[in-house]
Amino acid sequence: MIPEAVWSEVDEWVRQWRQRLTSEAPATWGEALGVDLHRLRWLVRDRHLSAAGEDPALLRQVNPRAGEPVHEDSGGPCVEWYEAAGVLCVRLRTLDDSGGNEPLLARWRDAHAEHFAHDRIIVDVRGNGGGNDMYVHQWISDHVPAPTTVMSARAWGLGGEALYLWNTAVALEAGRGADAVPESVRAKLPTPAPDMVLAEVEGAATLAAGDSPWHGRMLVLTDPRTGSSGESGAWALRQAFGARLAGGRSTGALRFGNITPYLLPRSGMLVRLASTQWVLYDGSSTWSGHDEVELVGLPVDVPLPADTPLAAVAADFDTHYQAGAAAP
Repeated sequence: MIPEAVWSEVDEWVRQWRQRLTSEAPATWGEALGVDLHRLRWLVRDRHLSAAGEDPALLRQVNPRAGEPVHEDSGGPCVEWYEAAGVLCVRLRTLDDSGGNEPLLARWRDAHAEHFAHDRIIVDVRGNGGGNDMYVHQWISDHVPAPTTVMSARAWGLGGEALYLWNTAVALEAGRGADAVPESVRAKLPTPAPDMVLAEVEGAATLAAGDSPWHGRMLVLTDPRTGSSGESGAWALRQAFGARLAGGRSTGALRFGNITPYLLPRSGMLVRLASTQWVLYDGSSTWSGHDEVELVGLPVDVPLPADTPLAAVAADFDTHYQAGAAAP
């Protein structure tokens, strides 16, 4: 999925990193990695690419976005909702459904009819680093006013099925047992055969018009720590309802999907790659392309200070929403 022209630059990156390791003989993982993984992320334009043990202090020195303000959250459940100033406020801290989060995310998803009875909704995904954006799709599916393509993708595949599902199944089975692999995933696992070769497969996440279409107004709050499925969830709300993004630019982890960890046997280094699926976000906005937002983030329609409380946004909902009308 990486453009052919970039490979020679990656080879040079490997040569320089190897040379540095030989000359400096670093004593810790953080020193060994230095800022080299950061350089590689920018080289291949993939925010998801990472390795365990990077030194945060070093990364802050070279990250061009390190100084951007972020929303400081006091903590709480993965999702909660309440009404303030007549506005439904949804605080969606993570879409990670591991541990005890799955029942809470499912309860939020299943309360959709109650939620979409409101004509004004704020979804706060500041600090949401991702997880499973299917919860967002399921939450809105009954209320989408018109058929919507959320995103399209190309992925490595075998037998016409996306190969990344192997990784999904293996990770679930290794962590939670064979019964944890959903039947929907099992049904799409390719059956290898001697004549099979890797080939790209295409697909799209689409939402049909719902039975109870919603025509209200929505604000989605983002910040520089809103990433991956936190971003694609925000994008789905923008696509489906014309939601306006407010706050600060998101992380910019949109280009690739389906992150897979690889443990290198000799070094013990854990590297997370996300190159089995190339995600393309559709839409009429001038910034809808993946290259323009990877590592840079989704631009907002309504800039807001990072420390703006959710309840304060609700109190000025109409003002903020109208301000977003002038955004490109």
